[in-house]
Amino acid sequence: MIWSSIPHRSTKTNSSNDTIEKAGPTEITEDVSSIEDAFICFMSKEIIQKILIYSNMQYIRNITSNEKPQEITMMEIKAFIGLLLLAGLLGQSKKNLKSLWRRSPLESPIFKATMSRSRFEKVISCLRFDDKTTREDRKRTDKFAAIHEI
Repeated sequence: MIWSSIPHRSTKTNSSNDTIEKAGPTEITEDVSSIEDAFICFMSKEIIQKILIYSNMQYIRNITSNEKPQEITMMEIKAFIGLLLLAGLLGQSKKNLKSLWRRSPLESPIFKATMSRSRFEKVISCLRFDDKTTREDRKRTDKFAAIHEI
């Protein structure tokens, strides 16, 4: 680029730069008939299953003696991800977690209707994307070991 005090004269873009690709939804989205189908376009069932497996492994490691074991279910992990997305959509992703479950008429009731705050906190504390017990070995050869599978 050359700086000049004289404005550059615009020219027509070369036609070889034009793209002929069709805009809009791709083949992946042709069969979308529900919100869950649309969600699966962004995060496959296999990815969610891996997150669920590794999160439950962490959950089991964190169980205390006075706690009744209740592993995270597929429905819970989907609800959890949905609540995270909703918090971001509502511009509340940087808010204090407790404020999302307030009983204020100004707050969205969907958070407490979907999952208790304590369960949400339990899921977020156990959320894992890999097997934590083998991570250090994998880190020696893979800098992205913690998220590589996902």
